[in-house]
Amino acid sequence: MAVMMPTQATISSTLVSFLLQLSLASSSSNNNDSIFDPQPQPYIVGGTTASHTRYPYLVSLGTDRTATDHSCAATLVAPDVLLSAAHCQGSFRFATLGMSDRFNSDTEQQSGQRITIRTDKTVVHPAYRWTAANPDIDFDFMLIKLTSPVDTGQFPPIQLNRN
Repeated sequence: MAVMMPTQATISSTLVSFLLQLSLASSSSNNNDSIFDPQPQPYIVGGTTASHTRYPYLVSLGTDRTATDHSCAATLVAPDVLLSAAHCQGSFRFATLGMSDRFNSDTEQQSGQRITIRTDKTVVHPAYRWTAANPDIDFDFMLIKLTSPVDTGQFPPIQLNRN
């Protein structure tokens, strides 16, 4: 059985037709749902706004105290221990708790809703072996020790299922 390869003209014609259809579809749209709209949407599809205190155990990891440079996320599992992905190792120096809007840090910090703590040691799972040549994500987790514990009355660790 012979395999027919498309010609350059066929590929070009198909591409032009596709782009024309795409252009017509986006220009006939009367709303802001265009795929070319560069504005990010302020929500997760199907999501709802959560209160500031709904997920007190969620943590933003970053390199500065202002928490505007989020690089990874973590979960508070003990007053001074976080659980995160091992591939995040080296991308942070600070952990910020109580952040619901990273662009409105002044209000959260002044009200005491947000705290930032320096991270100390990290312990990567010993079986984690990601490399560029072997991008395996098995065992992609690490523990992060904080330099001081958080107030568990304000930031309770996540409750783990014990059964």
